[in-house]
Amino acid sequence: LIYAIIRHRWIKVFKVVSIGFFSFYWMWGFNYFSPSFQPQEIQPLESPSPEQLMEYHEWVLNQTIRISNRFERKQQIEDFKPTKLLLACQEMARSLPSLYPSKRAPLKLFPTSLFHRMGISGMYFPFTGQALYDGDLGTFAAHFTFAHEYFHATGVASESACNFLAFLVLEKQNDIHYRYAAYMELLLDVQRSLIHHGLLDPNARFDRFTPEMKVDIAYSIHLKSKYKSPITQATPVIIDGYLKAQSHEGLSAYHQLSLWVWNYHHSRGTH
Repeated sequence: LIYAIIRHRWIKVFKVVSIGFFSFYWMWGFNYFSPSFQPQEIQPLESPSPEQLMEYHEWVLNQTIRISNRFERKQQIEDFKPTKLLLACQEMARSLPSLYPSKRAPLKLFPTSLFHRMGISGMYFPFTGQALYDGDLGTFAAHFTFAHEYFHATGVASESACNFLAFLVLEKQNDIHYRYAAYMELLLDVQRSLIHHGLLDPNARFDRFTPEMKVDIAYSIHLKSKYKSPITQATPVIIDGYLKAQSHEGLSAYHQLSLWVWNYHHSRGTH
């Protein structure tokens, strides 16, 4: 009798674990096994020449400088209303095929700085369908991360595609603060590419930044320094391995924004 009770109890436990395992991978699949997203107008992606990349950097830098001179930092913080950005993201999701316009807005993580201690700024949880972003992010990073994580919730798996969609939705807004967030992220990614190819001195990359831009950069550097630990150093290795195991580009996907947007702007002749 005792043996039967134990055996049946383990059967129940096995059922619960099996259902949980199946549910997890079924819901996770909506995010990490969904069809890749890429606008037809930028297929296939073409890499710009060094000269084109240098020219593009100059254009993006001037755009960002012009935008940064038109807003006040205090007003930017007070005006960040997630509902407004959520509606913009939903409108874009509805306009694109195969995307599901999620009704859930990404939420600020509590306690703040928890994601920073893990070496990330946001995360989408397929288990619950909820996206989160660190409440300790800087002014422009909060907008961009909000939009990036939202598009994961619409069924877009690729990190580079979510970055691209986040840029598009922010750039298309009349709100100058959102446009600033889009171009600051783009500018930093263009500069990463230039430094990687030996075309930009890392020590001179911020020389032409406006005082407002330098404040944001200083805060980002401060956060990375403050929370630097063995965990934050190990996280990129773990994320890179996981993404590659799911047939994705790996960590390099986070640094393809400039490639996607350059192709987008180049196809439209907007720079």
